[in-house]
Amino acid sequence: MSPGEIDELVHRCRAGDEAAWRSLVDEFASLVYSVPRRYKFDDADSADIFQTVFVGLFKNLHQIRDSRALTQWLLTTTQRACWKLPARTRADQSLSALELASQNQPAPPAELQTWERRHTVHRALESLGGVCEKLLRELYQNRADADYESVGARIGMPAGSIGPTRRRCLAKLAEILIEWDQFDEFQPDPS
Repeated sequence: MSPGEIDELVHRCRAGDEAAWRSLVDEFASLVYSVPRRYKFDDADSADIFQTVFVGLFKNLHQIRDSRALTQWLLTTTQRACWKLPARTRADQSLSALELASQNQPAPPAELQTWERRHTVHRALESLGGVCEKLLRELYQNRADADYESVGARIGMPAGSIGPTRRRCLAKLAEILIEWDQFDEFQPDPS
């Protein structure tokens, strides 16, 4: 979903459109869940945090200016919800999760930017759909065995066509990111 489409969803949510609200929650569910998962909270605690964040969003939707502000608001609010989770529910969590969440320190800006970028790429890949989405996810998302033979076997594509298809798919992905005014964020810093 493009930033403009998200802005339209927010507008419709403000007008009381329940279908728009469900779409907005669906659009950002993976982003919100990624924060407590990063802190290694279990499924029940992650679901509590998710609910807390979206209840807060519902109450504060009038403050959101655009899709970029929405993403930042969700990340910040989710982190705060992680910090506030009662200690009794975290008793069995790993020490690193307790340390991260209980220090009441925001994630470094670079980490927030990484979460936001991942979410943007995830949305852009969904927008691509079809063979391109399938291929790029197989090649780039946590795959130790991303050689062309293995990828081709998993998605039913000849290994010899993966390289050219990959190039075309990456070009399409870049077009989507340019259309969404996000491409500059994915370019290396020239300095």
